[in-house]
This record gives sequence, C-alpha cells and structure tokens, in this order.
Amino acid sequence: MFHKFNKHKIQNIFNNSKNFIGRAYHTTKSAFHGIHDAVNVGKQIYNIISPLVNEVTGLNTSHIDKHVMKGVENYEHVRNKILDADNKIQTAYNRICNLN
Repeated sequence: MFHKFNKHKIQNIFNNSKNFIGRAYHTTKSAFHGIHDAVNVGKQIYNIISPLVNEVTGLNTSHIDKHVMKGVENYEHVRNKILDADNKIQTAYNRICNLN
C-alpha cells in the first residue's frame, strides 16, 4: 500500500510538477496575450466605427461611448493587477533560482 520513496521517485515527482506548472503558466500567459490583442483590435474598430455611426445615423452615441470606456477602464484595471501578480511571481522565481 505504501510505496518506498527513493531519490529518483522524488525527483520525478518534482520534475513532473515543475513541468506542469510551467506549461500552465505559459499557456495562461499566452491566452492573456490573445485577449489583450483582441481588446486592442476591438478598441481600434470602435474608434473607427463610432464617428461613422454618429454621422450616418445622426444619433448621439455618447451614452454608448461612456459604457464602452467604462468597460475598457475595468479591463485595464484587471490587466494591471494581473501584470503586478506576474511581476511578483517572476521576482519570487528569480529569488529561488539564485539561492543555489
């Protein structure tokens, strides 16, 4: 029922865990880059279309602009929190690596 843990098994468990965490970190970071790129494209499209909609329809879209800007501000706030957390992770990782 209980297995003997020798040095090889412990190293294997540690390496598998490290690889899993590393892949998860890089996959998540890549996904966030994709989201950031999509938001930037969306902002550019909105900046192009909004004046055209105002001109063609004659409608005042300032209330829509207000909500869009609030959404962008919220996104930037969350993004900054994520970047701060990422910097803390990188700092902690570098400290651990320099212990040797």
